[in-house]
Amino acid sequence: MQASIRRRLSTAGKVLAFEHEHLSTDPGHIAVVADLEALVARVDTVFTKESLGTIAERAATARRRKARAALALNLRILVRVAERAAKKTPSLAGLFVPPDYQGPNRGIVGHAKAMLAEATRLQELLVPAGLGPTYLPDLAASIGEFENASLTLDAGRRDHILARADFADLAGECSEVVGILNVLNAKRFANDSELLAGWKAVRNVFGPFTRRDETPETPMGLLPPGV
Repeated sequence: MQASIRRRLSTAGKVLAFEHEHLSTDPGHIAVVADLEALVARVDTVFTKESLGTIAERAATARRRKARAALALNLRILVRVAERAAKKTPSLAGLFVPPDYQGPNRGIVGHAKAMLAEATRLQELLVPAGLGPTYLPDLAASIGEFENASLTLDAGRRDHILARADFADLAGECSEVVGILNVLNAKRFANDSELLAGWKAVRNVFGPFTRRDETPETPMGLLPPGV
Protein backbone atom coordinates (compact mmCIF):
# COMPACT_ATOMS: atom_id res chain seq x y z
CA MET A 1 0.00 0.00 0.00
CA GLN A 2 1.33 3.44 -0.88
CA ALA A 3 2.31 5.61 2.06
CA SER A 4 -0.10 8.37 1.00
CA ILE A 5 -3.05 5.98 1.06
CA ARG A 6 -1.98 4.45 4.35
CA ARG A 7 -1.75 7.89 5.98
CA ARG A 8 -5.21 8.91 4.81
CA LEU A 9 -6.77 5.67 6.07
CA SER A 10 -4.96 6.07 9.38
CA THR A 11 -6.20 9.65 9.65
CA ALA A 12 -9.79 8.47 9.10
CA GLY A 13 -9.49 6.15 12.07
CA LYS A 14 -8.07 8.88 14.27
CA VAL A 15 -10.77 11.31 13.20
CA LEU A 16 -13.48 8.76 14.02
CA ALA A 17 -11.99 8.20 17.48
CA PHE A 18 -11.97 11.99 18.04
CA GLU A 19 -15.59 12.25 16.97
CA HIS A 20 -16.60 9.48 19.37
CA GLU A 21 -14.81 11.29 22.16
CA HIS A 22 -16.37 14.64 21.29
CA LEU A 23 -19.90 13.80 20.22
CA SER A 24 -21.98 16.32 18.31
CA THR A 25 -25.72 16.77 18.82
CA ASP A 26 -26.28 18.15 15.33
CA PRO A 27 -28.21 15.59 13.19
CA GLY A 28 -26.28 16.50 10.06
CA HIS A 29 -22.95 16.13 11.81
CA ILE A 30 -24.04 12.79 13.30
CA ALA A 31 -24.98 11.55 9.82
CA VAL A 32 -21.54 12.42 8.45
CA VAL A 33 -19.86 10.60 11.34
CA ALA A 34 -22.04 7.56 10.59
CA ASP A 35 -20.77 7.64 7.01
CA LEU A 36 -17.19 7.69 8.28
CA GLU A 37 -17.93 4.77 10.62
CA ALA A 38 -19.18 2.75 7.65
CA LEU A 39 -16.07 3.59 5.64
CA VAL A 40 -13.70 2.63 8.46
CA ALA A 41 -15.57 -0.67 8.85
CA ARG A 42 -15.07 -1.30 5.13
CA VAL A 43 -11.37 -0.52 5.50
CA ASP A 44 -11.12 -3.16 8.23
CA THR A 45 -12.85 -5.68 5.97
CA VAL A 46 -10.46 -4.96 3.10
CA PHE A 47 -7.48 -5.22 5.45
CA THR A 48 -8.68 -8.70 6.41
CA LYS A 49 -9.15 -9.63 2.76
CA GLU A 50 -5.69 -8.36 1.88
CA SER A 51 -4.09 -10.22 4.79
CA LEU A 52 -5.81 -13.48 3.86
CA GLY A 53 -4.78 -13.00 0.24
CA THR A 54 -1.17 -12.38 1.25
CA ILE A 55 -1.11 -15.46 3.49
CA ALA A 56 -2.64 -17.61 0.73
CA GLU A 57 -0.19 -16.22 -1.81
CA ARG A 58 2.83 -17.00 0.34
CA ALA A 59 1.62 -20.50 1.18
CA ALA A 60 0.84 -21.24 -2.46
CA THR A 61 4.25 -19.92 -3.53
CA ALA A 62 5.97 -22.40 -1.22
CA ARG A 63 3.62 -25.18 -2.32
CA ARG A 64 4.24 -24.48 -6.00
CA ARG A 65 7.99 -24.34 -5.48
CA LYS A 66 7.84 -27.80 -3.92
CA ALA A 67 5.52 -29.09 -6.66
CA ARG A 68 7.82 -27.74 -9.36
CA ALA A 69 10.79 -29.52 -7.83
CA ALA A 70 8.84 -32.80 -7.72
CA LEU A 71 7.71 -32.33 -11.33
CA ALA A 72 11.25 -31.62 -12.50
CA LEU A 73 12.51 -34.76 -10.76
CA ASN A 74 9.84 -36.88 -12.46
CA LEU A 75 10.78 -35.46 -15.84
CA ARG A 76 14.47 -36.19 -15.24
CA ILE A 77 13.57 -39.79 -14.49
CA LEU A 78 11.62 -40.08 -17.75
CA VAL A 79 14.46 -38.57 -19.78
CA ARG A 80 17.01 -40.98 -18.31
CA VAL A 81 14.79 -44.02 -18.71
CA ALA A 82 13.99 -43.06 -22.31
CA GLU A 83 17.70 -42.74 -23.08
CA ARG A 84 18.23 -46.27 -21.80
CA ALA A 85 15.20 -47.63 -23.66
CA ALA A 86 16.40 -45.99 -26.88
CA LYS A 87 19.42 -48.31 -26.91
CA LYS A 88 17.06 -51.21 -27.55
CA THR A 89 14.46 -49.21 -29.48
CA PRO A 90 16.25 -46.53 -31.55
CA SER A 91 12.94 -44.95 -32.56
CA LEU A 92 12.69 -43.56 -28.99
CA ALA A 93 15.80 -41.46 -29.47
CA GLY A 94 15.07 -37.75 -29.24
CA LEU A 95 11.43 -38.18 -28.20
CA PHE A 96 11.97 -37.28 -24.54
CA VAL A 97 14.14 -34.20 -24.27
CA PRO A 98 14.41 -32.30 -20.98
CA PRO A 99 12.55 -28.99 -20.65
CA ASP A 100 14.16 -25.76 -19.59
CA TYR A 101 14.05 -26.42 -15.85
CA GLN A 102 14.73 -22.74 -15.15
CA GLY A 103 12.16 -21.55 -17.67
CA PRO A 104 8.68 -20.10 -17.11
CA ASN A 105 6.07 -22.15 -15.28
CA ARG A 106 3.73 -22.38 -18.26
CA GLY A 107 6.55 -23.75 -20.40
CA ILE A 108 7.54 -26.52 -18.02
CA VAL A 109 3.92 -27.59 -17.48
CA GLY A 110 3.22 -27.71 -21.21
CA HIS A 111 6.39 -29.70 -21.77
CA ALA A 112 5.47 -32.09 -18.95
CA LYS A 113 1.99 -32.72 -20.37
CA ALA A 114 3.44 -33.48 -23.79
CA MET A 115 5.97 -35.91 -22.28
CA LEU A 116 3.23 -37.57 -20.20
CA ALA A 117 1.12 -38.15 -23.29
CA GLU A 118 4.07 -39.60 -25.19
CA ALA A 119 5.15 -41.77 -22.27
CA THR A 120 1.62 -43.10 -21.91
CA ARG A 121 1.59 -44.04 -25.58
CA LEU A 122 4.97 -45.77 -25.33
CA GLN A 123 4.77 -47.17 -21.81
CA GLU A 124 5.20 -50.75 -22.97
CA LEU A 125 8.68 -49.82 -24.12
CA LEU A 126 9.54 -47.57 -21.19
CA VAL A 127 8.32 -49.58 -18.20
CA PRO A 128 10.77 -52.47 -18.76
CA ALA A 129 13.61 -49.95 -19.02
CA GLY A 130 12.99 -48.81 -15.45
CA LEU A 131 10.06 -46.42 -15.57
CA GLY A 132 8.08 -48.38 -13.00
CA PRO A 133 4.34 -49.15 -12.94
CA THR A 134 3.42 -46.15 -10.76
CA TYR A 135 5.45 -43.59 -12.65
CA LEU A 136 2.79 -42.32 -15.04
CA PRO A 137 0.18 -41.72 -12.28
CA ASP A 138 2.89 -40.00 -10.23
CA LEU A 139 3.81 -37.72 -13.12
CA ALA A 140 0.15 -36.87 -13.74
CA ALA A 141 -0.32 -36.13 -10.03
CA SER A 142 2.75 -33.87 -9.91
CA ILE A 143 1.42 -31.90 -12.90
CA GLY A 144 -1.96 -31.56 -11.20
CA GLU A 145 -0.41 -30.45 -7.92
CA PHE A 146 1.66 -27.82 -9.70
CA GLU A 147 -1.38 -26.47 -11.56
CA ASN A 148 -3.54 -26.41 -8.41
CA ALA A 149 -0.85 -24.55 -6.50
CA SER A 150 -0.63 -22.04 -9.37
CA LEU A 151 -4.40 -21.47 -9.28
CA THR A 152 -4.30 -20.88 -5.52
CA LEU A 153 -1.36 -18.52 -5.93
CA ASP A 154 -3.14 -16.56 -8.66
CA ALA A 155 -6.28 -16.26 -6.53
CA GLY A 156 -4.32 -14.97 -3.54
CA ARG A 157 -2.44 -12.51 -5.71
CA ARG A 158 -5.70 -11.33 -7.28
CA ASP A 159 -7.23 -10.70 -3.85
CA HIS A 160 -4.12 -8.75 -2.88
CA ILE A 161 -4.27 -6.60 -6.02
CA LEU A 162 -8.00 -5.97 -5.68
CA ALA A 163 -7.49 -4.95 -2.05
CA ARG A 164 -4.95 -2.34 -3.15
CA ALA A 165 -7.50 -0.86 -5.54
CA ASP A 166 -10.14 -0.90 -2.80
CA PHE A 167 -7.78 0.91 -0.44
CA ALA A 168 -7.24 3.66 -2.99
CA ASP A 169 -10.99 4.13 -3.44
CA LEU A 170 -11.64 4.08 0.30
CA ALA A 171 -8.87 6.57 0.95
CA GLY A 172 -10.53 8.98 -1.47
CA GLU A 173 -13.95 8.53 0.15
CA CYS A 174 -12.49 8.93 3.64
CA SER A 175 -10.73 12.14 2.62
CA GLU A 176 -14.00 13.52 1.29
CA VAL A 177 -15.93 12.74 4.49
CA VAL A 178 -13.14 14.00 6.74
CA GLY A 179 -13.08 17.19 4.67
CA ILE A 180 -16.75 17.73 5.50
CA LEU A 181 -16.09 17.15 9.18
CA ASN A 182 -13.27 19.64 8.93
CA VAL A 183 -15.59 22.51 8.06
CA LEU A 184 -18.25 21.33 10.54
CA ASN A 185 -15.73 21.22 13.38
CA ALA A 186 -14.23 24.56 12.41
CA LYS A 187 -17.63 26.03 13.18
CA ARG A 188 -18.33 23.77 16.18
CA PHE A 189 -15.04 24.60 17.90
CA ALA A 190 -14.78 28.24 16.77
CA ASN A 191 -14.98 29.44 20.38
CA ASP A 192 -12.91 26.62 21.91
CA SER A 193 -9.29 27.02 20.88
CA GLU A 194 -8.17 23.91 22.76
CA LEU A 195 -10.63 21.57 21.03
CA LEU A 196 -9.98 23.26 17.69
CA ALA A 197 -6.25 22.67 18.11
CA GLY A 198 -6.92 19.05 19.07
CA TRP A 199 -9.10 18.59 16.00
CA LYS A 200 -6.47 20.08 13.71
CA ALA A 201 -3.82 17.75 15.14
CA VAL A 202 -6.02 14.73 14.48
CA ARG A 203 -7.20 15.98 11.09
CA ASN A 204 -3.77 16.73 9.68
CA VAL A 205 -2.09 14.20 7.42
CA PHE A 206 1.59 14.72 8.08
CA GLY A 207 3.82 15.16 5.09
CA PRO A 208 4.55 15.64 2.36
CA PHE A 209 6.46 12.37 1.99
CA THR A 210 7.80 11.17 -1.33
CA ARG A 211 9.06 7.88 -2.65
CA ARG A 212 10.55 7.04 -5.99
CA ASP A 213 7.27 5.60 -7.16
CA GLU A 214 5.12 8.42 -5.78
CA THR A 215 4.63 12.02 -6.71
CA PRO A 216 4.96 14.58 -3.90
CA GLU A 217 1.82 14.69 -1.83
CA THR A 218 0.32 17.89 -0.51
CA PRO A 219 -1.08 17.37 3.00
CA MET A 220 -4.82 17.75 3.34
CA GLY A 221 -5.07 21.41 4.34
CA LEU A 222 -6.58 22.80 7.48
CA LEU A 223 -9.02 25.65 7.34
CA PRO A 224 -7.41 29.07 7.36
CA PRO A 225 -7.65 31.11 10.55
CA GLY A 226 -10.99 32.79 11.08
CA VAL A 227 -13.05 30.33 8.99
